[in-house]
Amino acid sequence: MNSVFITGIPTAGKSYLANKLCTSQGMRHIKIDDLWDTVKDDPILGHWYHYFWHKDEAEYYGTSSPERLWQDIVDQSEAFWPTVKKHIEQIITEGKPAIFDGVGLLPHLMQQLPIKGVVLIAASEQQILDRLKAEPRWSDKEELQRMEAHAFFTVEAPNYTEQAKKYGYPLFNDSAAAEAELLRLIEG
Repeated sequence: MNSVFITGIPTAGKSYLANKLCTSQGMRHIKIDDLWDTVKDDPILGHWYHYFWHKDEAEYYGTSSPERLWQDIVDQSEAFWPTVKKHIEQIITEGKPAIFDGVGLLPHLMQQLPIKGVVLIAASEQQILDRLKAEPRWSDKEELQRMEAHAFFTVEAPNYTEQAKKYGYPLFNDSAAAEAELLRLIEG
């Protein structure tokens, strides 16, 4: 049994899928977002932990270019990467298979590790919006949730897609298909 990872846009169903597979396969679920919570008071990493929460969401999404929106995700992910990578490597050496999930597990970073995984994006902007309404990430105001959904679908999804293709990771907008591929990777 092999460890695997799931990355992709927020609201794509990464954690849901990881939980489902961990339960059925008897694996550990490692949510990278939980690891980030442990560094929120770190003098350097704390800046990146709080980065988005210290911004006015309407202004951020209303004035930032698509390139800036994506670069912020890359910068945050790369800032956390040494900590995340060390944590993943430690878990892998313990020998008990795990499923790692998180938006910050960008393909260009994950290719540095000896595990395989998938990239999960949403099927539509409406699907993202529906999930944001059910479980708000940043705001519970529909206008702001629409801005988030639009950015996730039109900015983040194409960038995850590009990285998935560049680094050879399977890309899915359907969790059932992603589940089948993950089972194949787990079974090796």
